[in-house]
Amino acid sequence: MIIPEEFLQSEVREGYYIPAKMKRCWASILEVLNEISIICNRHHLKWWMDWGTMLGVVRHGGFIPWDDDVDISMLREDYEAFLGYAKEELPAGYKIANVYNDSDFRDSLTRLVSSGVVKFTEDFLNKNHGMPYVIGVDIMVIDYVPREEEKCRELCELIEKLHYVAGSIEPERIYKEVPFFHKDIAELEGRLHRSFSRTKPLSQQLAITEQELMGGVKEEDAEYATMMGAYATRPDFRTVFPKQYYQEFIMLPFEFIEIPTPLHYDEMLRKVFGNYMTPFRAGGTHDYPMYTQQEEIVMKEVGNIAWPLYQYQKEIQKDSKEESR
Repeated sequence: MIIPEEFLQSEVREGYYIPAKMKRCWASILEVLNEISIICNRHHLKWWMDWGTMLGVVRHGGFIPWDDDVDISMLREDYEAFLGYAKEELPAGYKIANVYNDSDFRDSLTRLVSSGVVKFTEDFLNKNHGMPYVIGVDIMVIDYVPREEEKCRELCELIEKLHYVAGSIEPERIYKEVPFFHKDIAELEGRLHRSFSRTKPLSQQLAITEQELMGGVKEEDAEYATMMGAYATRPDFRTVFPKQYYQEFIMLPFEFIEIPTPLHYDEMLRKVFGNYMTPFRAGGTHDYPMYTQQEEIVMKEVGNIAWPLYQYQKEIQKDSKEESR
């Protein structure tokens, strides 16, 4: 991907100052997004911008000025196909984090990052526009909601139970180490007609089973689709749409590229955000910037980092002076 040089410069958008450091973060995110797009295009997989990123596409033609991440979504079939291809086709160093390959992971999504650790090698900094941090894209998965009310209720109850127990057990614990949950495990095994391994991490097995259940509803048995993990565990979750909303897309500008966006974006954004064309700056679900904790750790080690960090530090100081004006 070729990032225009002017994109990396600090600027003011809608009265909000965006330092060059954040623009470089955005550029690094776009590099990850480009790799996802390459794989999806190669294998004819559908993906689209979602949540606040979809809002950024429609309202700002790019990133929301005070945002620092990207969320995309895929239907389960494409999501699982992508994960299979990504293992072989992503550039060296890229990391995939989800419940399948990380016993600590509990979210019903995949986090794809260009590196699993902070890196200050010259090649890495050049590739990621001076950003040494772990930065990437969250890939959400959309599943079908059972048409029959009773089946939907039973599915949601099971997902909620699995989610609760998996989240309550420490990642590496095996069956004999969690006697408090033996009754819950026995109940789940009975309802699912399956047995969990007594010698492998239990919470990861439960989390994977949760994913299998969420992806088990066929398209022909549903009228609606959603993020089933949130739908089953959050009473206030409203993001449930007709399944055709996830089948029709148009290309819209996002910064200096074009990306797929649901054709019915207006209905979707209104349901989630209300009067979405009126900006409202609210807090997010993580530190802003997203790399705050990583940066704090790195700055304590400044004396041990070689030349590339010195160059990066000069940019930080320049941005700080601009922001204080």
